[in-house]
Amino acid sequence: MIEDFVSLQIPEGLTVEYKRGGDKAIDTIAAFANTYGGLLLYGVTEVGNQIPDEIIGVDRKAKDSLVNKMSNSFDPPYWSPEIIEVETKEVGKLVLVIRVSASEAPRPIVLDGAIPVRLDGRTIKAPRQMMRSLLVEGEVGSMNSSYLKPTHHPHHRPSVFKQQTTDPDLVIRTITHQPLWRGHPQGRFAPGTDTVMIEALANSLFTGKTVYLAAQEVEKPQVTEWQVDPTYVSSRSLKFWCTSRNPSGSSETPPGMRAECIIQIQGEGPFELEVCLDQYLWLPREKKLGIPTLEHMLMREIQALITTIFPKAMESATGVSQIPVPLVEVHVAARHDVIHDPEVEKACIERFLEVSSLGVQATHERHYGGSAMLLPELLQDEKWADAVHDALTTMVMDWGFPSPQFQWACS
Repeated sequence: MIEDFVSLQIPEGLTVEYKRGGDKAIDTIAAFANTYGGLLLYGVTEVGNQIPDEIIGVDRKAKDSLVNKMSNSFDPPYWSPEIIEVETKEVGKLVLVIRVSASEAPRPIVLDGAIPVRLDGRTIKAPRQMMRSLLVEGEVGSMNSSYLKPTHHPHHRPSVFKQQTTDPDLVIRTITHQPLWRGHPQGRFAPGTDTVMIEALANSLFTGKTVYLAAQEVEKPQVTEWQVDPTYVSSRSLKFWCTSRNPSGSSETPPGMRAECIIQIQGEGPFELEVCLDQYLWLPREKKLGIPTLEHMLMREIQALITTIFPKAMESATGVSQIPVPLVEVHVAARHDVIHDPEVEKACIERFLEVSSLGVQATHERHYGGSAMLLPELLQDEKWADAVHDALTTMVMDWGFPSPQFQWACS
């Protein structure tokens, strides 16, 4: 049977490969599982344009060795494809016919922190878009409808507003959540995640401290370094924070700001990773935040989340260093006023954001926040400004500006 197949001289391709032996076969098996399935002949050499050449066979212990190697290397573990032992003409030698069914594999199969796939007869690491589809596929059942609309507004989950005079005037939030693939056995972060995340935050674009305080004409703000919040530490959740303020005041003294990052693993299996970035702003009295400043702060926050912070959190949770672009929602929220003086204008978005330049507002209704989903195709292409512009357009239209007139600062 093996001789007949080899005589057909079928070259290696998307679903066929030959291996003389060795551990590299598991890369091909994982790639077949993550793509379209395939047939691997283990114990057959190839020459030239990846054409099968000689049937050399492998010893009888090769199957057990290969199965053990897969069990110890694959995530999820303890999976192996169908392996058929075929005798060769040489006594004591076998060819292993390995048939990989993509529909029966617990996809995605992760190997050495990456997701191998098959492309044009080669095994490569999955590009981001393919990784995204495989990771989403690995979730049990279809995505919940909450993934299709923003649901994590700062006034709700959980609220950062306590109805106190120390509440921030504005909160800028970006948040993402991604299911961990079926079969992932562990629902906790790796030891040392605090150190890894603090370094990632410090080196990222997150926190608009320079943007915000520069807009408030604070030339030399006093900045605290990123640190762990001791009240929010467990194997499944961590909170980090830093502040930036006028040297003569506190973070809650205008103008001041506090940035927070919360990472947490939710659920009891299958698990889900959530990363939330918040910027709390205390504005000087009678001074509003300009739309260009908000635009710039959002863009930095989103770029930091996608390129640095979320990948580091995912790697700590799963060991996977290459991940697809997740779904991201953004929120801008104003505090509910606790001031009872009737002469003082009540808190709302219109009080804290400079919206007068946007054109005619068709409604006089107060708005306490806005939300939008970021378009995945813009994030995948790293079109950060376009993604922010689209989100802000959605929010502003929801605030009653049917034809907003933006003067974008970023392009």
